[in-house]
Amino acid sequence: MAAMAAGVAAKLPGALKTESVLEASQFLGQSASTLAFPSSVPSASRKPLSARCAAASEGSDGAKAASSHTHAKRAVSRRLILGGMAAGMAAVVGCPICDSGSPSMGAALAADWGYGELSGPNEWGAVCKTGAAQSPIDISLTAPKIVSDNSIGKLAFGYKRADASFLNTGHGTMQVNFPGGSNTCEIGGRKLELLQYHFHAPSEHSFNGIRTAMEAHLVHRDAEGKLAVVGVMLEADPKAPRNLCLEAALAFSPNEKLKQIAGPVECFEVPAVGGGKPLKQCLKIQISPEPLLPKPDRADGAHNYIHYKGSLTTPPCSEGVDWFVLSSPLRIPDAQVVEFMRYVGDRQTLALNSRPRQDLGDRFLVIGPA
Repeated sequence: MAAMAAGVAAKLPGALKTESVLEASQFLGQSASTLAFPSSVPSASRKPLSARCAAASEGSDGAKAASSHTHAKRAVSRRLILGGMAAGMAAVVGCPICDSGSPSMGAALAADWGYGELSGPNEWGAVCKTGAAQSPIDISLTAPKIVSDNSIGKLAFGYKRADASFLNTGHGTMQVNFPGGSNTCEIGGRKLELLQYHFHAPSEHSFNGIRTAMEAHLVHRDAEGKLAVVGVMLEADPKAPRNLCLEAALAFSPNEKLKQIAGPVECFEVPAVGGGKPLKQCLKIQISPEPLLPKPDRADGAHNYIHYKGSLTTPPCSEGVDWFVLSSPLRIPDAQVVEFMRYVGDRQTLALNSRPRQDLGDRFLVIGPA
């Protein structure tokens, strides 16, 4: 077991250890790897984000593309340093399991919750406050509650291109929904259908106390209606290519930029069940969720993961969710991290949408596949 844990630890993503939302906002300028995961960029060469953005706009072959964002990033960086994050902290993320028209969707979206001081995680009620198996958690590979379970097996992803709808949840971020049966994942004979993916910044889970720039959640449901979420740690790297799944979410989620990029994409309002502000949704773009997966860790195509029983990370914080957090990260460019945080901040400031880590309690962490 110690050897297995050491093998996973050698592939952990690098980021800055954070204990608060404000600290989490600062790691963008300090993305040097603190663990053994190999980086394509030497730690010593990793400059603060604002400096890297400026350098890219002045000297890279893609100067024209980068220069349009440089001034905004510099201004945002100054606001971060001056404490301007406070206004953006009120931005929130949408219901993580919602199909359009679902009653649970309307209830969650209509609720007054967010990530700011007045409506943030400390104010979330019901199961969010009383549950004993909540998510996210810190995944400590040195903890005594690490076990191996041969019955779980490997994750077999059957991801392909499908018509995706891009939902603006009304909480300042986006959700990319897929039609039933279009994308699947199987583990131990259990077939899972992909419902949607969405993002959090910074990552909600951490490895040995270490968070990354962002985290992608691929939310699945089995035939019995039980949920399983695959978590992918997204590590900021100035030389990483732009991720197509995040790019699509940023480009085609309903906003003013949509008309410039998407052209005649149909957008409409979806009533929020139970009241509340109508939701904007746009249809349909062909996209595959596969670019959200890192390269396999094993020769047989398997991904290493940590499995545990948890909950949704947003209200209503329902428990009984199977979590599979991949142990290897996926690298995305710094620029996309900033663009997502601006989206969460309603394009006026940088904002974050991560729930604080919850106590593991008496739960066990399972390293897989065995």
